[in-house]
Amino acid sequence: SRNVRLTEKERSIAPLIYKTLSAVKEKAHTLSVTELKSFAEKQIATEPLMQLEYFEIENAETLEIITELKSNTTAVACIALKL
Repeated sequence: SRNVRLTEKERSIAPLIYKTLSAVKEKAHTLSVTELKSFAEKQIATEPLMQLEYFEIENAETLEIITELKSNTTAVACIALKL
């Protein structure tokens, strides 16, 4: 696992990534894509050691960025950051 390369401090804050993605999934029923992105950015920004490089909601099949959640499209949240 790549977590082996993290320091003890980095390992202690890494769960914020999963918590953020899980919260985005929960909020997807009530928030717009723009609001979800803003939420994720704010969550990651609470941890000074994390630098968000990328967060997008994308079509799960094509990985194209989507701007609106639709019931006939499966979406996935994609994130990249530096620790």
